[in-house]
Amino acid sequence: MRLMRFPYTIAGQWVSGLTIVALIVATTGCNGFEWLGATSAGDNPFGVLVNTDTSKDLIGGVRLESGEAVYVYGTFNEDGTVKEITAAVIQNTEGEQASLTFESGRPKKGVAFDGSTLEMTYDEVSNERLSGQVVLVAAESGVTQTIPFDIDLLKAAADLAQMVEDLTGIAITADAPPSDSAARQLKSVESVDGSSKSLQRTEVSIVVIALVPIAFATAGFLLTSVMAQMMDAFVEAAETIARATVIAVFAPFIIMGNLMRLAVSQPILTIDVEIQGTALGIPARPRL
Repeated sequence: MRLMRFPYTIAGQWVSGLTIVALIVATTGCNGFEWLGATSAGDNPFGVLVNTDTSKDLIGGVRLESGEAVYVYGTFNEDGTVKEITAAVIQNTEGEQASLTFESGRPKKGVAFDGSTLEMTYDEVSNERLSGQVVLVAAESGVTQTIPFDIDLLKAAADLAQMVEDLTGIAITADAPPSDSAARQLKSVESVDGSSKSLQRTEVSIVVIALVPIAFATAGFLLTSVMAQMMDAFVEAAETIARATVIAVFAPFIIMGNLMRLAVSQPILTIDVEIQGTALGIPARPRL
């Protein structure tokens, strides 16, 4: 049985490969996973949230103790596994939000914290590169500029981290995309409300839940790579929009990708968004 049916995209191919590895690990037994108490902070739980209500468009999210959070939206297969990631929202410590939609697994349109927008079109898509144009509309000035981009999808994680730090001063993780070892490290799974309702502890359910953070981390690596290289191209070529504005618009989406990449190192908490979504302050899916 295929547990993750991502569309045929760069991200989809990466995640599908990881899924196969994780399934092989799972069929050897449940010893790779321990069902321990998840970490929370009173009424403000933190960790990887996995939504168990598959009739809704929230897949889950990553919430940090610092107050930063990313919520990820998409669709589910009939068996409850993730079908596609279609949108994400990042919330900073001040409660400001920036949103991004995806098309065929690639970033399509974003709205930054200040209301500035990015819109991407792609001319070439392969396992090694993405090329096209990105249009930035600055909210404060109303100025619009279009810049071509050529993204190297094989660029090393350490090189991306250095690029981001050189341009913005922001330090992001230099870790490579998650491997099968990440599945073995995902040990903490619990209902966020602390209820006695338990998940069915079969090999399939363990793999399905554990693959959500891996899917987030893999998509986050792709997002960081694309946004960092687009920002670099924009900074080099921008004529009518100031460098500081370009960085302020792109930075939320680089941080969004970085938070998603941290999913594999966080405890897992299951939620029912219909019951707990409002109390947790989870925003509605962006529709751009």
